[in-house]
Amino acid sequence: GGTIKEADVGEYAEAEIIVDEENEILKGLSPGFKAWVSHMDEVKKLPENFRLLAHSATCEIEAAAHNKYPVYGVQFHPEVEHTPRGEEIFKNFIELCKRI
Repeated sequence: GGTIKEADVGEYAEAEIIVDEENEILKGLSPGFKAWVSHMDEVKKLPENFRLLAHSATCEIEAAAHNKYPVYGVQFHPEVEHTPRGEEIFKNFIELCKRI
């Protein structure tokens, strides 16, 4: 599995999320976007068969995807109003669900 540990820098603020790989879940959000983060703990190492999709200046893994299955994870908060483009992420998620 992966590794979760206490964050090096705890934060509760807006962050610039940098898209490393534009994937179905982050479609249309490259090269980056602002999102609300609340990190006290964070994923430090991805599990086997997962790949990095996005990071920020203070968090190495902000979004990830499974290499084979439509499984995604984010550490930022797309659901809050402080994430201006969060609705786009949910729309992308709904489109993914329609195809399953």
